[in-house]
Amino acid sequence: MPASKGISTQVRNFYSEGNAYLNVRYYNTNLSFQIYPYAGTDSNNRPVYDMKSSLTTTVGFENAYALYKTCEDIVEDRVQEVLLKVPCMSNASIMLERKLNQSNIYESTLSITKNDKMVSFKFATLVQQVKENGVPTTKLIESGIGSFMMTLAGYLVSINASHHLEKVMAEYERKQNEAQMNNSNNSFRNNNNNFTNLPFDTNNNGYRQQDFTSFNPMN
Repeated sequence: MPASKGISTQVRNFYSEGNAYLNVRYYNTNLSFQIYPYAGTDSNNRPVYDMKSSLTTTVGFENAYALYKTCEDIVEDRVQEVLLKVPCMSNASIMLERKLNQSNIYESTLSITKNDKMVSFKFATLVQQVKENGVPTTKLIESGIGSFMMTLAGYLVSINASHHLEKVMAEYERKQNEAQMNNSNNSFRNNNNNFTNLPFDTNNNGYRQQDFTSFNPMN
């Protein structure tokens, strides 16, 4: 049952050295992505991000699966280059792309476009030294996009989402209880308005003076 207001649960952040960072959350029954542009380093050489220029959007189950399937194709070496464009709400879109960069190395990026602005996040990679047929060679491990793929898988099968769904249901129940209380209060006020107001006499401590002169209990 959908909640009446936005219920958000933090899932994880993805970082890439010298690049933007990606925040992933559960948002109601959707999965939310927010990318913060990289803005350099501070005096301690720690990364700084432009919090005011971030872009965010959400995807539902179908689009989340499209992202998952594309990530899986990349991780399993089924494709070398790929471009997936996913339409989102509020004229936003997500683009997942893998291509050769200027250094002739494959890199994968996730971009959000919204209101004629675009912010991109580059997934981290690790270099692996292996031997194939006795010949040393270098392979690229898609560590960033692989962990992103597993996050998508968790959303799709509701793994790690139970706490969030509890929050959604709790908010729904709170609204239901609030509505019932409002209905009860309105009914109480309406019943009170049905009583006839007794006359009020300010000269007798607020009580109406009664005429007992004609009262005869024997009659």
